[in-house]
Amino acid sequence: MPELPDLEIIREVLAPRLTGQTITDVEVIRPLVVRDLTFQGFAEMLTGQAFAGVRRRGKVLLFPLQSGLTLAINCKLASRLQYALPAERRQPKTHVILRLPDGHELRYPEIMI
Repeated sequence: MPELPDLEIIREVLAPRLTGQTITDVEVIRPLVVRDLTFQGFAEMLTGQAFAGVRRRGKVLLFPLQSGLTLAINCKLASRLQYALPAERRQPKTHVILRLPDGHELRYPEIMI
């Protein structure tokens, strides 16, 4: 599992890049890793939502949305987030992709060590 300083660096890097951006599309490649507590449909609920910031609570990254909902990502054992352009190589076992209007994607891969 990433250590707290690692997660704080991830938060510092992502906050200025994501804040204010709207999620234009969501691709769930492996639904098993998604927990939708709104019961509205994970991809449907996130599409069109804008990031209001990036926070960290313990070992969970929190992405408050302007609607008042919060996307929580647990970086578990060896996972990281990948902020990349679509042409950049995806990490193996990428589970979820959030597409952004600036052309970037926020990807949630499981990295095997």
